[in-house]
Amino acid sequence: MTFCGYTVFRERENFVSRFSFRDEHGAELSDAVGIIFVELTKLGGVLKKPVEIMTGEEIWSVFFAYGSNPKYRNLLEKMISARREIKMATELLQTISRDEIERARFRSRRMFRMDMEHNLIAARDEGKIEGKIEKAIAIAKNMLNDGEPIEKIKKYTSLTREEVESLRNAE
Repeated sequence: MTFCGYTVFRERENFVSRFSFRDEHGAELSDAVGIIFVELTKLGGVLKKPVEIMTGEEIWSVFFAYGSNPKYRNLLEKMISARREIKMATELLQTISRDEIERARFRSRRMFRMDMEHNLIAARDEGKIEGKIEKAIAIAKNMLNDGEPIEKIKKYTSLTREEVESLRNAE
């Protein structure tokens, strides 16, 4: 989903444009994957609707487009009353917008979480790689014990000639 502060599809009136992936014959590949553009510049008609009949998509789009604009404070208050999640988002926005120090803390916490997630994924991947290397070494040792040629061992283990020879010399 991409929220655009500019008009992308001038020929379309609706502020939401959904696209799916299709094969060369036009058959949809998956209904679980797609691209959604939300053009915040096209919310004029939505702003005129009563909050009570706005869809969740419309409410969130109005919030993203006008949530920090004092001109739309009354509308935002109605949205806050109607939807608990909008109230929570507004409180968070006010908290992190309060001052530069709070914004810096928020960015710092977010970066810390992202770094932790990245490190956990990297550690998991590193463990997988180490396991694969250990397995390749064990296979190479067995093949060496069976008298298999180095070229064949390289082919089946993806080890280099030097690595296989060092295993032979270590025995």
